[in-house]
Amino acid sequence: MGAFFGFTAFILALFAIGAVVEENLRKAAMFGAAFAVCCVIVMMGTPKLTTSFASTECHTDWDGFSNGDVCD
Repeated sequence: MGAFFGFTAFILALFAIGAVVEENLRKAAMFGAAFAVCCVIVMMGTPKLTTSFASTECHTDWDGFSNGDVCD
């Protein structure tokens, strides 16, 4: 979904630039508003980056009674 709206925002930005070159400010404002909406949707849809320093090197400890994940 993010890729679709990101690509759409790119195309809308190109149309907005073309409208500015044509000096059609109404069309440029319309494409600019649609571009802003797509950017907001992309930012709302992207996952938040975490800064935790948790180890990602985990293995399953099989002790015969239970299995648990052990991380270094």
